[in-house]
Amino acid sequence: TDILFPPGKDALSKEGVTAISEVAKVLQLVEGRQVQVAGHTDNVPIKNAKFPTNWHLGAARAIAVTKILIDSGLDADRVSASSYADTRPADTNRTKEGRSRNRRIELILVPDLSLLPGSEELKNFADGQ
Repeated sequence: TDILFPPGKDALSKEGVTAISEVAKVLQLVEGRQVQVAGHTDNVPIKNAKFPTNWHLGAARAIAVTKILIDSGLDADRVSASSYADTRPADTNRTKEGRSRNRRIELILVPDLSLLPGSEELKNFADGQ
């Protein structure tokens, strides 16, 4: 929400940097998982030189959080960034409060898919075997 980013911006607030740095410490303890940072926006269109669309804004926010996670000690090879723009709202976009809840970052812990049953068959298929 707005604790991380002001509306239409990708620069983390001071409180946001502190919060993400604390989360990074916890994520360092979680072994065997990748972390995907997903950026979400409200549905208010944005169009400026820096952010031609909400997709760009969501991506920039995810990248900003990814950078703080890495700067706070999380291994860079464990982190990725993505944007969902306004396509997956958590709340209504009809109210100020709902739009505020939709401007968010989600941290998704991705399991090691190679440990799932059938993963060897999928790998062989992908390799053309």
